[in-house]
Amino acid sequence: MACSSITAITRICGSTNKPGVEKVWMVAYKDLYAISGTDTYTVGTSSYLVTSIGLTGSTKFVQIGVLKDSAGFDTAGTLDPTKGTNNVVNTIVLKLSGLSVENRNFVSALTFNPVAILFKGRSGNYYVVGLSGLNELASFTATTGKTSADDLGYTLTLTEAGDIPYQVDPTLITSIVSA
Repeated sequence: MACSSITAITRICGSTNKPGVEKVWMVAYKDLYAISGTDTYTVGTSSYLVTSIGLTGSTKFVQIGVLKDSAGFDTAGTLDPTKGTNNVVNTIVLKLSGLSVENRNFVSALTFNPVAILFKGRSGNYYVVGLSGLNELASFTATTGKTSADDLGYTLTLTEAGDIPYQVDPTLITSIVSA
């Protein structure tokens, strides 16, 4: 594969770049279908944004109620030029408030069940991970806490060995998320 040319990147100025996640949605990978070849999504040729996601029937991403300042993803890539490999790992952390039956059942539903996760960042951009079917619950903790300042609920960690997260075309959102 030939190397790509490098294009300029403009420095972001002002307050438009805000860290953090505002909302989280999720769908089971089994509810996605291949749009092109084996891909469950398409990317715009000039925008490089995800422009479609293959959701079966009336299935949509459902919102996951997470605690404020508790959800997000980190991506790390390791390149090995001696082997010509690029290993990308996405780590997603979500916190659910309380040890309710609903939250317990949600954690159980995630067990060995690959999912795609859609995030809305505080800057207003949307990102998606898990469209390759490799994003799964890796670990979780449940805690009652010990003092009034402690957490009460579940902390979930999902991991995916796959792609760098894609940004999603905002015009797609209303057609893929449940109201």
